[in-house]
Amino acid sequence: MRSTVLFFLMLTLSTSCLAGSKLAKSEFTESAFEVKNNESENSWDMAAEVGATLTSGNTETQSFKGKLEGGLDYLGGRLSYLAQFYQKSVEQEKNADKWKIGLKHNLHLGEHSSTFSIFEYARDKFASATQTVTFAAGYTQRILDNAAVLWNADIGPGIARTTMEAGKENRNIIHVGSQFKFKLNETTEFEQSVVADLNLDGNDYDVYRSETSLSASVVENLKMKLAYAAKFDADVDVGKEKLDTETSVSLVYIF
Repeated sequence: MRSTVLFFLMLTLSTSCLAGSKLAKSEFTESAFEVKNNESENSWDMAAEVGATLTSGNTETQSFKGKLEGGLDYLGGRLSYLAQFYQKSVEQEKNADKWKIGLKHNLHLGEHSSTFSIFEYARDKFASATQTVTFAAGYTQRILDNAAVLWNADIGPGIARTTMEAGKENRNIIHVGSQFKFKLNETTEFEQSVVADLNLDGNDYDVYRSETSLSASVVENLKMKLAYAAKFDADVDVGKEKLDTETSVSLVYIF
């Protein structure tokens, strides 16, 4: 699986762009980072997403999620940010509590390429790794950019530092990512984001993350989004699942 992911990313990074575009403005991903293509420099953008599930009867369940994302485009680059959380309780007992913050900076090299640097901090109270700090830097290639399709890919080395019950561990990784966005019509968009942090010392610690989403405009600046997210972590404690999935419906407000 690792070799397939690396081959795919290297192939896409070497592909020539099939249409003219602005400078590459890729987003770091997981949980539906939008791939944006702003037409003006020195401009801010921001979007807030909220969702909740409440059930009663034989089983009482509550879950809440929220996300704030956006960035600043300036002459020569883009600075992106992300903050998100997810909590879930069953019968008033919390069984999911996680949040994440991140920053990414792109410095444009040409019309279709840029460098990137990423910093992410994730905390998950119920995971094997309760805290994970990730830093990576490398190259971003814009593969497609036209009226209907926008597709970026990232690749570069990095370091992941995890905190577990047994202690802390540093890992050298290769960070690869793909962000694909397809505009079905004026109001509906499909988006697929895939990220892999591949451990250079073996595949026992690889982490794969993806989100597939379909969003439709409800009114101006307000969208409804259906999303399926998955995370595969090869290094978990005995008795814990390696694959976590989440299906959600949420509202997204674009400022």
